[in-house]
Amino acid sequence: MKPKQYVTPITLFIGLVLLCASFTTRAKTDNLAGFQFEEGKYQSSFRFELAGNLIILPVIIEGKKLNLIFDTGMNSIMIFNKKHFDNWGSLEKHPVKFSGLGKGRYISGKRLDGISVKMPNIKGKGLSIVVTPWIRFPDKKEGIQIDGVFGYQLLAKFIVQIDYGRKLITLTDPEYFTKPLMASQLDLQITNTKPYVQCPVSVNQKEYLLNLLVDTGAEAELLINAQAIEKRTNDGYAHPIGQGLAGTLMGYKTTIDRLALGDRYETTHVEALLPTSYSFPNESKMLIRDGTIGGETLKRFIVTFDYFNNKLYLENRYTSSVVNDKKLTIKN
Repeated sequence: MKPKQYVTPITLFIGLVLLCASFTTRAKTDNLAGFQFEEGKYQSSFRFELAGNLIILPVIIEGKKLNLIFDTGMNSIMIFNKKHFDNWGSLEKHPVKFSGLGKGRYISGKRLDGISVKMPNIKGKGLSIVVTPWIRFPDKKEGIQIDGVFGYQLLAKFIVQIDYGRKLITLTDPEYFTKPLMASQLDLQITNTKPYVQCPVSVNQKEYLLNLLVDTGAEAELLINAQAIEKRTNDGYAHPIGQGLAGTLMGYKTTIDRLALGDRYETTHVEALLPTSYSFPNESKMLIRDGTIGGETLKRFIVTFDYFNNKLYLENRYTSSVVNDKKLTIKN
C-alpha cells in the first residue's frame, strides 16, 4: 500500500520555532530504498524526548547515534553540524542551497546518498541526507542534544502515532492499523509531502476556513499568515517572533477566539503569531497554506497521521493536563 500522493521534488520545512528551507533534487527510484520493519515486525513503539514542544527521536545513522527532531513539515533527513562531514568523509557529496524564513542569504549544504539509518525494529537503506554547517541552529535545547531533523520518510512508510503525554511514538504497518474510535477525524491533504487540514477559525466575531499545515516541528500554538484574516494585534508594531533559517522572523501577536479541530474538539483564546510578509522573502507568492498548527496545540492530544488514507486523528489524552485545560472544549 502506498500513500495516495507522492511528490518527487523535495521541499524542506524545519521548525524550532519557525524555520523553513527548500531545495529540489531527484528522488530515488529504488523501490527498496527507505524505511521498513525488521523481519517479522509490523509495529514499533519507543520513547522520545521533548525539548519544549519539539519531538526528539533517537536515530542511528551510519552507525552513529544522533538525536533528530521529528518534523512533519520536513521532506529530507537533515543534519545540522559540520563535524559529521568527517564521519562520512568517504561518501560522495553533492552541493545544495537552501532558502528560508527570515531576511537573509541562502544557506549551503551537502547531500549524501546511499545512507543507512536504524531505529528500534526499523531499518532504512538507500536514504539521502543533507549536512549543513549552519551554526545558528542550537546544538542543545533544554539540555537535550539536537543533531538534525527529519519527518516524511516515516510518514510515507508507516502510520505514525504520537503520544505527547507518555512521550511515546508508535509506527505501524498500514495493513495492521485500526483507526481510533473516539478520535476527532480530520481530512488530510498531502501537498509536496506536507500535511494540511482545513479548520474553521473565529476572529473578532468573523469566521474563516483556513488551510493549515500540521507541523510537529513548530513550537508555537498557531501561526497565521497576516493576509489570511482581518487581524487585531495585541501589539501595534512588528517585533521578533521567532528564528528562521535565513534570520529573525518579524511579526505580531494576536488572540484567536476559536480554532475548531474536527468534530470533537475546539480550542479557545488561542495565541497566534502573525509573521510579516518580509519574513517570507524567498518563498513562493503562491503559498497554499494560511498558517500552521504547531506543537503547543498538538501536545494536548494523541496525534495519529495516516498518509495512506489521508486522515489525521486527534484523541483526548485523558490526563489531568487536558481535563483541566480551560482552552480545550470537548464536544458531545
